Amino acid sequence: MAVRLTALLAAAGLSLLGTAASAENGRQIGYYRVTLGDMRITVISDGTAFRDTVKLVTRLDAKLVAKMLHDAYREQPTELSINAFLIETGGKRILIDTGAGDLFKPRDGGRLIENLKAAGFSPDDIDAVLITHIHADHTGGLMFDGKKVFTRSKIYIPEADYAFWMDEDAAKRAVEPLKHVYDQARTCIGPYIPTGQIRTFAWGEQLFPGITALKGAGHTPGHSYFALESAGQKMLMVGDTVHVAEVQFARPDASVQFDVDQKAAAEQRKALFDDAARRGYWLAFDHVSFPGIGHVRADGDGYAWIPIPYGVNDPKR
Repeated sequence: MAVRLTALLAAAGLSLLGTAASAENGRQIGYYRVTLGDMRITVISDGTAFRDTVKLVTRLDAKLVAKMLHDAYREQPTELSINAFLIETGGKRILIDTGAGDLFKPRDGGRLIENLKAAGFSPDDIDAVLITHIHADHTGGLMFDGKKVFTRSKIYIPEADYAFWMDEDAAKRAVEPLKHVYDQARTCIGPYIPTGQIRTFAWGEQLFPGITALKGAGHTPGHSYFALESAGQKMLMVGDTVHVAEVQFARPDASVQFDVDQKAAAEQRKALFDDAARRGYWLAFDHVSFPGIGHVRADGDGYAWIPIPYGVNDPKR
């Protein structure tokens, strides 16, 4: 019976519940637009990255992690979204993070440019790139095929992250896996230094009207949030505060292997969720399933994720 049912479903292009479903040729719609007051935000997908999220999670019993992911119908390895965010405000086009570029080729990431173009933009349209932190899946898209992607943009990098990852002496002393991260930082950011395109920023600094950099340290020493505020509305772009949504919203004490300071990352996550749940502003994540925008609310000892509802019309019209 099961064999016959599987055959029938396969003929219909479906599969049994619990088996993997995938897009033909890995292609999906790669951008999504929302408004925040007078700002227009276009979420740009750089694709996904396949990761074993059971092994990725730390500071929590592996059996519990496996059960939570199983209950959420997450097979291993699973696809984690790589999201970037294009902000149009005050006549400027400002991109937050750039995805992985071709660093994770051939399968993971690498779709930022094509999806940016699908949304009606080219890299030359971007006035500024704001980087939440220097990790390959956030700065990799600054380069592609060995060439600079954003030839006319200013690149804004957290000063604490720049000091940490671009420290030549530390890079020479580093051992794997950190050495690889140091090397990637130079590959992605290095070509922008001689042309004077790099700008570093401090927490609390207003980078553009309505866009302020805030402390989000833990994942990396300079991990930063960007607070967007317009017409009484607020959204925090919070980078890598969450990697495994099915676990970390309910258990914000759970960190991941990529966190430089796992304890600090968990404390930062809990503080963010508590504040966002009390005050009700929007959150936008780089690795929560595309488009990665929504709210959190308190739920028992943890929190629940409420993704943005799908919409196609401007609510102002």
